[in-house]
Amino acid sequence: MSTLTTFRLADPLGVFLTEIANYASYTYVLNCSPGQVGVLELELPQSFNTALLLRDGRIGPWRSISGRTPYNDNGAQYTIETIRYTSTSTLVRAYHATGLMDRRIIAYAAGSAYASKAATFADDQIKTFWKENAGASISSADRDGVETQADLSAYITTQANLGTGASVAKAAARRSLLAVAQELAEASSTAGTYLTFEIIAPTEGTLELRTYTTQRGVDRRASTSSPVILREQHRLGSRDGFHIKLSQQRSRASRKQAYGSRYSDCRGSRDRSGYISGRCRVRGDYRNVAKGRPDGG
Repeated sequence: MSTLTTFRLADPLGVFLTEIANYASYTYVLNCSPGQVGVLELELPQSFNTALLLRDGRIGPWRSISGRTPYNDNGAQYTIETIRYTSTSTLVRAYHATGLMDRRIIAYAAGSAYASKAATFADDQIKTFWKENAGASISSADRDGVETQADLSAYITTQANLGTGASVAKAAARRSLLAVAQELAEASSTAGTYLTFEIIAPTEGTLELRTYTTQRGVDRRASTSSPVILREQHRLGSRDGFHIKLSQQRSRASRKQAYGSRYSDCRGSRDRSGYISGRCRVRGDYRNVAKGRPDGG
């Protein structure tokens, strides 16, 4: 299986500029916990046209697996923050679009209806705070200062309220919008309903604030209606659920035939992250085997 990763570059409004397939190196982190902003670092060759690298320009990682249609990895978009030039390359650092929330505060006085919210669904609270400080629900008459192009709703839409988070009250006058959203997500999780949020690209060139409860993405466990089965011939066998029984197609006899007198036993285990590995004892030594198969396949 081969994976091709490219990066699609756009201007700050999401207008496509170019696709970057020729790069020296890259690393990027998707948002891995509620409200924690991921970072992308991209090293470009000296020959790259740096006039295309604009402050707040967008970079989207696109992946193609085994020749399949490319997709924007988790809808992630990163906005360019810093550019550093060396004698051999150009280094770009960009931050996940969720970080745009940190550019806003709850710009209303303490005790006002815009800064103090009665208990309701935490996911809806996040969206309300966003719309009242960066969207179409900004109240020019009540907010601090003059409302000058603060409404970003033409560029960042807001998902409809889902009402799935825990019920949380929040007072947040003149505090960072990102920090307030993080605290709401944490409060919901503490109350028993996992909650996270992101600004993602539902389509190339658009951005939207979304919330997620229970998990980020689709639940693919075996107990669900749409599980992902990595190897059907492997199934959990022991009481503690950590040992693997190989399929009847690869019986002990066939494994012993493959290894002859060198074969002793084979066990598989599931590590803490849920990945399965195996060990076969061959000539007295244990040898790592992928997914519990003696042949490493």
